[in-house]
Amino acid sequence: MTTRQIILIVFAHVFAIKLPGQIPGNHDTLIRRLYSEISSSYDVQSRYIGCYGNLSTLYKKVDTLKQQIGLKLFTEYFNSSSVNLKYYAFIEILALDDEQAFNLLVKEVSRNDSINFRFAGQNVDRARLLDLVTAEYRGFIKIKYYYGGGCTYHARTYMFKKRDRKTWRRKQTTLLRFIEMNGLPQKWIDSYSF
Repeated sequence: MTTRQIILIVFAHVFAIKLPGQIPGNHDTLIRRLYSEISSSYDVQSRYIGCYGNLSTLYKKVDTLKQQIGLKLFTEYFNSSSVNLKYYAFIEILALDDEQAFNLLVKEVSRNDSINFRFAGQNVDRARLLDLVTAEYRGFIKIKYYYGGGCTYHARTYMFKKRDRKTWRRKQTTLLRFIEMNGLPQKWIDSYSF
């Protein structure tokens, strides 16, 4: 754990900071602890990691926090200063409304926050948050509109309407224009989306 992460945890506990999405009552201590542990984690993780697809301990904490405060309040963590919580909130926003998710990409273009991530395999990489969520967006719209039907994304099952390749082409074209205009690493984004 870095000095910054330790200071964040101590500061949150000592000064009883009201955290985004925190609700009053008996759950404050649990919410505060989960917030601190997720935001100070070395990396963000997909639900299953490792070559055997073990359930990620960090993702369990994310799920517990979502259950404690509710999905609506959890999505507000996109406005948090924690890059880790921004990422997890983006995944939820993307699942709820991909138009809103794209608008958030546009708003984030001037930021250079970086993030460590660990996905299904055991690879750990470092990237700008904007690049990572852009890859997430690209993968999601392909699943939703290009393939359609039932699928699994971030270990969650979706039943999308039948495929709508016209909508996919429109969203894909808009996204590619966004990537090009803002100088995002398209090759990197392509390799992390499907």
